[in-house]
Amino acid sequence: MTKATPVGTTDKLFADAKAAYAKEDWPEAIRIFEEVRVQSPASTIAGEATYMEAMARFNSEMLSGAALDFHSVRRNYPNSPYASRAQYMAGESYYQIAPRAELDQAYTTLALSEFQTFLRDYPKAPPSLVDSAQKRILAIRSKLAEKFFNSAQLYDKLEEPKASLVYYNRVLDSYYDTRF
Repeated sequence: MTKATPVGTTDKLFADAKAAYAKEDWPEAIRIFEEVRVQSPASTIAGEATYMEAMARFNSEMLSGAALDFHSVRRNYPNSPYASRAQYMAGESYYQIAPRAELDQAYTTLALSEFQTFLRDYPKAPPSLVDSAQKRILAIRSKLAEKFFNSAQLYDKLEEPKASLVYYNRVLDSYYDTRF
């Protein structure tokens, strides 16, 4: 059972969490940032605490949890200076989880959606993030094209030309800008 923190110590907790984050003590940083967020959800530091908690999860490779926390920043603190970066990082979290093209591409599709939302909702975000999101989208589209192209080739080998044609057409219709 966690002991109750006296009221008024949120700033101290936040400083402790930042110190743990700086030391790359991800579990401790996550724990303290979460405590700050729960104690003072409407405070001026809550958005930053939630974002930093998400970054600590991302850095400790807890990518699904990080994506959820990044969404929380965008949903709960839409006017926060961290909202645009959180949207980008939600996409990056899913991008890092996504497996190679031969496997299920649900996370790849989620990453694509998050990066597209970032570009749509934050056109004035830092240029480095915009450029990175655009590059990620190209890489994702190429991976999805490869997935459908490989499926088409498999149906070719199985001598199923109608099924093969469906997948080749999907590549041509949806991923015409990729090497596939």
